[in-house]
Amino acid sequence: MGLNDEIRVPKLFFDADVLIASSASQTGASRALVKGCESTLLIGITSSQACDEAERNLTSKLPHALAIFRLLMQTSLTIVPDPSAAELFPYAGWAREEDLPLLVSAILNDCHFLVTFNARHYFSKTETPVIIRPAELVSRIRGSLSTVR
Repeated sequence: MGLNDEIRVPKLFFDADVLIASSASQTGASRALVKGCESTLLIGITSSQACDEAERNLTSKLPHALAIFRLLMQTSLTIVPDPSAAELFPYAGWAREEDLPLLVSAILNDCHFLVTFNARHYFSKTETPVIIRPAELVSRIRGSLSTVR
């Protein structure tokens, strides 16, 4: 078995709060994960809703980070359309109403992880995506890398 047979590239879905953090700070787990996507060590996905929310918040609270946000979105992540009402319906109750489209986007795009600072907003009934905070995911990735030989 070769190295490529052993390693599965994690597919991450980014919530708006992580997009904001990755744009506002050059250090920290959020930026590390987005940069991992830029270097193709990770696969990064977000939705139109998450991008719009992040851009709206950055515009009003951290306008100096807007250029970085736009660059990171272009170079690091795939932006997927928001799910339709019909796609949301089977998952009703799996997250707070305003966050349900994010969870369903992650599910529909076969993401392994939904990266968020607001894990308590999600009540997913499936094993994937795993709802996880950025620092915890970075720690897990580091642990996985230590087993690669």
